Amino acid sequence: MIQSVGTPEPRGCLAAARPSGSGVAVVAEISEMAEIGAPADRVWELAGAFDSLDRWMPGVRQVRCTGGGIGGRRTFLIGGHSVEERQTARDDRERSYSYRLEHGPVPVTDYHATIAVTPLDGGRSMVRWSASYQPADGDPLACERLLRRSYRAGLDSLRRTLEGGGRAAG
Repeated sequence: MIQSVGTPEPRGCLAAARPSGSGVAVVAEISEMAEIGAPADRVWELAGAFDSLDRWMPGVRQVRCTGGGIGGRRTFLIGGHSVEERQTARDDRERSYSYRLEHGPVPVTDYHATIAVTPLDGGRSMVRWSASYQPADGDPLACERLLRRSYRAGLDSLRRTLEGGGRAAG
């Protein structure tokens, strides 16, 4: 089961306006969750490994990591585009990490995301993938749709991988 968390109204994830250097910047927030039929430690072993994105995220290829832990960088290809992310926080005990998009094809700035795994009863887990960002020039709702589709595809593939259905083709 994958759930969207956020405002269902037409304005979607446009959550707040915060001052920025030359005016007011729109800060958007999104969150997607998936319940997975596997224990949290097993889910974290895959989803929490910063270098494992290509093992569960559709379309991701050639993951390379430099440095370890906080400050470590990962680069990969998705849809023929190069992406670079930097890990900004990590808590293995609480099963969460955060990262910042350094560059990539997504039309956003100041993108920060967190992946967290929470244990549920019955050997199940909840994975939450959330982010805040500033939509770049253009259509902020299109940006939100792009990110939500990506998060949903990734979480669905992670669920299938861990529940024995295999990784989605990508």
